[in-house]
Amino acid sequence: MAMYENLGFCPSNSFTTYFQTGERAPLFDKAQKALNLLGDRKGYMVYEGCSPNYNLPYIVDAICGATGTLGLQICAALEYLIPDCKYAVNGRKIRCHDVISPFDIPGVSQETNERYLRFPSSSTVLMEDERYLAGVINNSDSVDIYLYQK
Repeated sequence: MAMYENLGFCPSNSFTTYFQTGERAPLFDKAQKALNLLGDRKGYMVYEGCSPNYNLPYIVDAICGATGTLGLQICAALEYLIPDCKYAVNGRKIRCHDVISPFDIPGVSQETNERYLRFPSSSTVLMEDERYLAGVINNSDSVDIYLYQK
């Protein structure tokens, strides 16, 4: 169950089914650290009014399939922005956006091969690994996560 199922697709259950595919099993230990950090926040995630890849939402793959630290970085950012989170008691909406261009992430620009935020602020964080570029934006009522798969 997820808090915002009435608003769109909630990827909460996808975190559980991610490792049912045998080739992903080696990533389980690293992903478990990120998921422990994420905690109940996954129940507050929603893809509002958009169509993610239902078989593998980018947020799930970025967190669980990370070979580096991107999954931990995303979860740490969410823990920082939503420090007190207990499912169905208190938390904030986390709106997920799977985008087809890195420039669909608000504020992203590129100079040669380097991506950067045009208007850096304390409310926006940009992070990436070899598979994803992620933008985490802190709004007054929610947190938006934009994910571009490279």
